[in-house]
Amino acid sequence: KQQLLEQFNAQCQCLRDLLQSCPAEKLAAENPLEPARAAFPQTGLLLVHMLTAEPGYHLGQLTGWCRAMGLAVKF
Repeated sequence: KQQLLEQFNAQCQCLRDLLQSCPAEKLAAENPLEPARAAFPQTGLLLVHMLTAEPGYHLGQLTGWCRAMGLAVKF
């Protein structure tokens, strides 16, 4: 669990650093990830989503898997 938390925190820090150092015109540019473009038309919007909503979504998935396997949920 500790290793996963460390990796998660490292990835979040990487995204935060990217957001802080990225020029505004790049954040305002069209999202290059075509499948997500309808929901997040700009690159900056996708990055904000990845830092806010995405982690909770995947933690919810892990919780569901743990419960399905009869494991205690410890998030």
